[in-house]
Amino acid sequence: APEEDGVLPGPPPKKVRVEGADALVQQVFPSYPEGFPRDAPKGDELNALMQLDFRGKVHLVTGANEGNVDWTALNSAKVLGFDTETRPVFQKGLMPNPTALIQLATEDEVWIFQLLPVVGVSEVTKKRLQAVLSSSAVKVGVGLHEDYRNL
Repeated sequence: APEEDGVLPGPPPKKVRVEGADALVQQVFPSYPEGFPRDAPKGDELNALMQLDFRGKVHLVTGANEGNVDWTALNSAKVLGFDTETRPVFQKGLMPNPTALIQLATEDEVWIFQLLPVVGVSEVTKKRLQAVLSSSAVKVGVGLHEDYRNL
């Protein structure tokens, strides 16, 4: 049942014992919600899902046009869609490849930042991206934990 403010309470955080530590520490991410399906939908079930059609503006940001980024919109967003693209490494023991793209989305605009050299954005833009990603905006996406770890 909703609480007085209309918000459903989330599941309690998991508690885990850290080897060699005397105290319990709370995990950063809440436990997996009960009753929430763990498997991704497939086939007809997938096709029956509502499809979204984004009609907003898409910006590809490179070193040549990074001055055109609307940092005010990104910094003031309450919710940001977030994703990264990184070339995978298929051999154990090798260092991971650097993140190639960061994608940020507001309700009506998507910003795709190319990070790698040649056409990539500057260090100044990368620092501004770090500030946006550290902001209090809610980040939504798939595999966010891994995306943050890869950065």
